[in-house]
Amino acid sequence: ALEHFAFHEVVVQVAVALFVLFFGNGHGLEALGHRFETLFTIRYAIRVLERGRRFWAKIDVLLKVCALLSVSSAIYAIGATDQRIAIVFGAFFALTQAIEFALRPADKSAAALAAAAPYANLFAAQSGRADDALEADYLAIAAQDDFLSLESIRRLAYNDVVEERCEDTSEAYVLT
Repeated sequence: ALEHFAFHEVVVQVAVALFVLFFGNGHGLEALGHRFETLFTIRYAIRVLERGRRFWAKIDVLLKVCALLSVSSAIYAIGATDQRIAIVFGAFFALTQAIEFALRPADKSAAALAAAAPYANLFAAQSGRADDALEADYLAIAAQDDFLSLESIRRLAYNDVVEERCEDTSEAYVLT
């Protein structure tokens, strides 16, 4: 019975200490809100890069499938001695290859994955960092991040993070 009483007393002391920390002088809640804003921003950066990576991976797959189908159709048309269809599919194959060469979607997908890793590592290690150190580390990573993402991807990622945190969806972007 004494062991249970001692445990209960420790729990009460911890609860009182937390109450004083957060409500006693008002600075605790501000610090907590600042930390949540920093974590929101880190999670938002991760989501933008995840969505960017998936976007470029889908573009890469689409271009490869189009190239494969067009070259297969061109070879079939050559075998069937239909030169006009072979030329059309050959031109489409050349177009898809030119688009893939110009956009380089596989490289952009890999760059987004590599750019997301430091943010994910920071988010995973956030419990062991002070608020100021967490924000400073985030700003250092963001300064080195050179991945460009589309505005629509940014809006989707922002809405994702708002939904993940179960926040008021009135703060989310209205998507059209």
